[in-house]
Amino acid sequence: SKTSLFTQGSFGYTTYEPNPRMLRVSVENPNESILALSDENGVSNYGGLFYVNAEAEVSQFGTFINDLWKVTEQINLDLGFRFETIKHKGSKDRFAPSAISGGVDNNVNTAYDNSVLVSTGEQDNFNFNYNYLSFSAGLNYMINDNTAVFTRFSKGNKAPELNYYFNNFSNVPINGEGQVQKIFQAELGLKSSFKNLSISTTLFSSALNDINVTNFEFDPDNNNIFYTPNQLNSSRTIGLEWESIYAPFQNFSFLFNGVVQDAAAKKWTVYDASGTVDTSDDSIQDFSGNTLAFNPSLMFNLGTEFQKDKISAFVKWQYMGKREGNIANAFQLAAYSTFNLGLGYEFTENLSANLLVTNLFNSEGLANFFGANSFGANANGATQSFINQNPDESFVVVPILPRGTLLKVSYMF
Repeated sequence: SKTSLFTQGSFGYTTYEPNPRMLRVSVENPNESILALSDENGVSNYGGLFYVNAEAEVSQFGTFINDLWKVTEQINLDLGFRFETIKHKGSKDRFAPSAISGGVDNNVNTAYDNSVLVSTGEQDNFNFNYNYLSFSAGLNYMINDNTAVFTRFSKGNKAPELNYYFNNFSNVPINGEGQVQKIFQAELGLKSSFKNLSISTTLFSSALNDINVTNFEFDPDNNNIFYTPNQLNSSRTIGLEWESIYAPFQNFSFLFNGVVQDAAAKKWTVYDASGTVDTSDDSIQDFSGNTLAFNPSLMFNLGTEFQKDKISAFVKWQYMGKREGNIANAFQLAAYSTFNLGLGYEFTENLSANLLVTNLFNSEGLANFFGANSFGANANGATQSFINQNPDESFVVVPILPRGTLLKVSYMF
């Protein structure tokens, strides 16, 4: 596959309110020309911001072998191996502010395009190969016709993404390959199926090693945008997940599935640039042992389904437990619940209609957290110390979607 990426940062001036409006911004000083900080639409590239012009070719080859052995009438064993080789080859342009007087439009008074970053013609190349072997082994034991226990152990790998080259190494040589992330997982489960009840429960343990973490930063003193040095971290998660269906009556069933888990940072460091490109004030913060961010201890779905003749309906309750807002564990995102409703009717063999209502009661909740409300901020910067020192700070969050209604009418010819 071939990939190309071009990014030239611009931003917009807007009002700070729900449904914001774009603002045209200019500076007027006595006895001086008016200096436009945005174009007529409110968009600006003032200060140059960032520039990425890169391309890459990815070649991937994989081969696998697997087999299933019936050891006895009750015991099945399966084993599989996969070898993969991935090649990343590409280039990334060096950049500098445009030397054209007055910028793109040759007008010194339109400051919004006077420092646009452009390619210098120099390129930094990369050419790296990643080779790894993954495997999975499983054992299934049939206790009787209705019940079985199983266990599985897997080792997987994940090659670096192209963003490793594109986002890092700003105007410097790409002098090293990325780290292959390693994934280990063990499972022990029970499956049972009876007349009215089907249930599957699984104990699991998951470990991720060499997780590459970097933060996007902005130095307001010199308008420098950069990514912090990569930190290789590791995590482990243990838990229990389940799926069940109970049908006490004909045409009517209950569904209940979810997970209880404990997700922890086995080793986790964050590079703190202190908001400047100057490395003399940098430090590395160690959050090893903390709870992983955005991983709830409990989440589940509970629902009912009904279907008879031409009518179908369902109601589902989705619960998302509280989660740590960042690796510093400085605060938690509150738990929330949403309810979904669905109704369906077949008018004829050809014509049917379905009504779906998501977040029926218009519940509120936070799906994600991005840090302080300032350019270049990130979630990890909102430590307990930062919150204590900035009690009135506002933050960038992503709320869950409000109530949504969808009506679908289908006609089959």
